[in-house]
Amino acid sequence: MNRPINEELMQPIRTQHGSALTIDYCHSYDYKPLLVMNIEERAPIKEKYDPRYIVVIDAGSSGSRVQIYQWDIHGKAHQLPAIIQGDKHWHKKIHPGISTYSDDPEGAWTDHVQTLISHAESIVPKSQQPRTPVYLLATAGMRLVEPVKRQAILDEVCKGLQSKGNFLVINCTSQVQVIPGEVEGMYGWLALNYLAGSFDNVNVHKQSGTHHTYGFLDMGGASAQIAFVPSRKQAYKHPEDLNLVRLRFEDGDTEEFQLFVSTWLGYGANEAKRRYDLRVLENNPRDKYGNILDDCLPYKAQTSITISAEDLPADFNRTLLNFAGPDETVFDFTVKGTGNVLACQESLEPLLKKEMACIDDPCLFGGVHVPAFDFDINHFIGVSEYWHTSQDVFSMGGSYNFQEYLSNVQAFCSRPWDEILTDYDSGKYGNSLTADQLRNVCFKASWIMTVLHDGFGIPKLSDFPAGQDDDSDSDSDDDDDDKKTSNKKLKERKKSGKHKGKNKGKKKKKVEPKFPLKHAFNSADKINGTELSWTLGTALMYASSEIEYTNRLEPVGYGPLLGTGKDFTVFSGKNELPPDKPYYNPAFGGLVSSISERLPFGLLFLGIIGVIATYLLLGSQRRALLARKVQKKIEIAFPKFKAKRKASYSRVNTYDTERQLNPDLPDRDSDDLDFELDELTRR
Repeated sequence: MNRPINEELMQPIRTQHGSALTIDYCHSYDYKPLLVMNIEERAPIKEKYDPRYIVVIDAGSSGSRVQIYQWDIHGKAHQLPAIIQGDKHWHKKIHPGISTYSDDPEGAWTDHVQTLISHAESIVPKSQQPRTPVYLLATAGMRLVEPVKRQAILDEVCKGLQSKGNFLVINCTSQVQVIPGEVEGMYGWLALNYLAGSFDNVNVHKQSGTHHTYGFLDMGGASAQIAFVPSRKQAYKHPEDLNLVRLRFEDGDTEEFQLFVSTWLGYGANEAKRRYDLRVLENNPRDKYGNILDDCLPYKAQTSITISAEDLPADFNRTLLNFAGPDETVFDFTVKGTGNVLACQESLEPLLKKEMACIDDPCLFGGVHVPAFDFDINHFIGVSEYWHTSQDVFSMGGSYNFQEYLSNVQAFCSRPWDEILTDYDSGKYGNSLTADQLRNVCFKASWIMTVLHDGFGIPKLSDFPAGQDDDSDSDSDDDDDDKKTSNKKLKERKKSGKHKGKNKGKKKKKVEPKFPLKHAFNSADKINGTELSWTLGTALMYASSEIEYTNRLEPVGYGPLLGTGKDFTVFSGKNELPPDKPYYNPAFGGLVSSISERLPFGLLFLGIIGVIATYLLLGSQRRALLARKVQKKIEIAFPKFKAKRKASYSRVNTYDTERQLNPDLPDRDSDDLDFELDELTRR
């Protein structure tokens, strides 16, 4: 049963004047900038605190999820708004994804989104709904839908929100849209660092110099994302790769981050598996019974690969289709697992396509350029598949240790499949996985290790820097031991059996990362008890934009570091710069413009100054000679402007006399003589 908020029972967290909303038109692109808002001051609300709300719908490929957020503002110095995510009633997920309505756009609203909106309306107080914005932001699934059908879905959702819903909807092109993977990664980075506290408590999280944020890694079914703040050296080398992200704190001050964000379409777990299956068929290793062997399946596990002829790549070796069944358009192949994890990883490495050229160095994989990592300061949190694959089967979510992770994966994959199924039926792996998902765990775990180490280059260390033990569920004595244990000692413990199997038969508790992070990589689904979702990043940026500004030339939002105002997506809460104006960029001198706009005018200005300075340094006599030369050129080019003056006499001999006294004077030339003779004949 859905429970509305009881405002009398809630703890007051912020006190601030209320605001009335008016909306400005927002510039439109393929991926539309989010809503630009102006908030005009009105009479204070007489309540003890003034809660604000936002409703965000994550329209993913497998389902849509609504999340409600609430916050209040009271002006605390260098603090972001305290956003409440609420209990389990504040979110709801439904299946399948909205992209499945590509042939029924009306149903996207009536059968899908309306259900989520009704749920949100039962939570947000009715008095607050007219000023509560709602956003539906679609991700990977909708990116793959044909553009015309995709727009039809968005239009129907907009129509439903405006005519049937009670929430604030002004501009559907900004509030209902498909966001690119880079924006999704940026929101995830915001959510991660907000929950970790690295925005508010800089000194606690400072790694080196001024660096105090953590990197964000996300791996879904279709794509993978990365978002992190590079070192100062790398930021200086590659400013064109970076995005400017600006937040406003409760005291009105802003902070900016130079963020690198990129996405790899086709490198998500499911898409990578599809590409791997084609590779297995092409390599076509077989046992003596004619079964195709798959190193990324558990030992003796058997499954089939179904391939449609239209899905085969152009360079696929089609002679393999001789092994297919009678159907000429769909081909079924039976494969059998070997459980050889090392061989699996070796066969996965080519899928990274590290040989692809990049537009700039350094180049990671898939032809994507990424500024070089400094793992002394760049520590990452991985979500989605990074967490679920590690935790659901191996109970190794949290701090990551490559050697232990590899050992656990090998132990699992080398077991006969029927034994694994027996454990599955007995409930050992919980109820979060199906048998088919369990069968794919060996592939997913191997793919994660391949991406982390062969792709991103995270060190394969068995013992990480001091400060954290990656086995937080072990006994306290062992914890102290592990923190002091070197690689050599850890290997000795494993060899002697002291470190082996101490958690055997006992499922570890879910482990949240400990901050400040000391490991290069960690996985998580919650931080400080709150679910890590990119939708929180959307709520944070909106809440931050509602704070009273101290400098209206610093709007809350994001855009290319070297871009113009038209490229900057503004979450504007206080009548700040519209998106067609230059935006303040202190990274390059604090001028109200962008480098690309300033450069031509700056060069022209410097050129004029240079000409004036050179002219003044010539001296009076040289300036006089130059003036006469210029005057003559003008008179030759424009006879009408030729001066009609009385005859005058030049002191021809004076120049030579002065030259004897001052040898540094320039030599006489024919033009000088022409000027002087001309003066004598002028009437």
